[in-house]
This record gives sequence, structure tokens and C-alpha cells, in this order.
Amino acid sequence: MDKLQNKNQFIKVRVTQPEKEYILKNAEQLEMNISDYMRHVCLQYTLHKSKNQVQQLRLLASLSSNINQIARQVNTYKNTINKLHLLLCLMHFEEEITSIRKCI
Repeated sequence: MDKLQNKNQFIKVRVTQPEKEYILKNAEQLEMNISDYMRHVCLQYTLHKSKNQVQQLRLLASLSSNINQIARQVNTYKNTINKLHLLLCLMHFEEEITSIRKCI
């Protein structure tokens, strides 16, 4: 559907109190208003990621890249790798992942 179309039609739907709370909670979690949330659910519109979700995805991509770099170093320099430095890096990643989990 064209986003520029004038949205001047209404659909009234009766729901129970728990259903209403569920809809409101889901819309809020997705940082959407009720109309956009209902369009997404009913019309299968694609979701736009919130700024917080974009930030979390960037952080995860960065962590993933760093983990791959460490794995490459470990595989290349198995005997000479500084194991203490490796452990500290992994502990840092664990902290970052824990902070991301708290946001989700």
C-alpha cells in the first residue's frame, strides 16, 4: 500500500482488558503506535527497527567481528598467544553481551 495515501477510514474492534494490555505492551516494545502495530500485524507490513534495536545490532556485529579476529589469532599463533590477554578480551565480551541481554 502507498504510504502517502490518506488514512481516513476507521475500524473499531472490541477486545478484553488483557488483550488490550497485550496489544499496548507489544506496540510499546516495538516503539510503535497502536495504528502502526495493528497494520504490521494485520497487513503483514515489515517492521522498522527502533534506534535502540539498531544500536544493539551494531554492537552485536562489532562483538562478532572482534570474536572472529580473536579466533583467527588463536588459530594462527596457537603456541605464542598471550592467554591472559585472550581471557581478558573474552571477559570483556561476556560483559558486553550481558549488557545487551539486559536491554532486550
